[in-house]
Amino acid sequence: MGSCNSAMNQSTHNKLVSFIWRIADDCLRDVYVRGKYRDVILPMVVLRRLDTLLEPTKEAVLEEIRFQKEEMGATELDEEPLREASGYVFYNTSQWTLKRLHGTATNKVTDETHKTDKALSIKESQITALKKYKATLINAAVTGKIKVTSDRLDTRDAVCDHLLFQKAY
Repeated sequence: MGSCNSAMNQSTHNKLVSFIWRIADDCLRDVYVRGKYRDVILPMVVLRRLDTLLEPTKEAVLEEIRFQKEEMGATELDEEPLREASGYVFYNTSQWTLKRLHGTATNKVTDETHKTDKALSIKESQITALKKYKATLINAAVTGKIKVTSDRLDTRDAVCDHLLFQKAY
C-alpha cells in the first residue's frame, strides 16, 4: 500500500512539473532564453506558495500594521503581533497579493487596449474620409468642376487652404 501511495505521489508530482513547464513554454517563450526559465519559475513558485499561505490572514496582518502605526503611534513594527496575526513565523506587510497584482495588471492592459482600439478606429475613419474626399477632389478636377492652376497651388498650405475652403462651402 505504501508503494501505491508513493507511485501516486510521484505521478502527481510529475503532472505538476509538466504543468508548470507547459506554462513556462507558453508564457515565457521569446521572453527568456529557454535555459533561464528556472531562474523565473522557481522563485515565482516559491512566491506564489508563500502568497497562498499568507492570503487567509492578509487582512489581519494589515489591520495589525494599521493599529500599530495609527493607534499606537509606532515608528517600528512589533513583529510578535504580526506573526500571531499571520499564524506563521513570517508575514507580509505589503497590501499586494499576486492575485491583486494580476488583476491590476490585467485591468491596466484592458484599459490601454480599449484606448488603442478607439484611437485606431478614429484614425481609420479619418483615413476613409480622406480617401473619399481625395476621390471626390480628383473627380471634380478631371470633370472640370474645379480649376486647378499652378498659381493657386504654390505651396502645400495653399493646397490645404483651398481644399478646406472648398469643403467648407
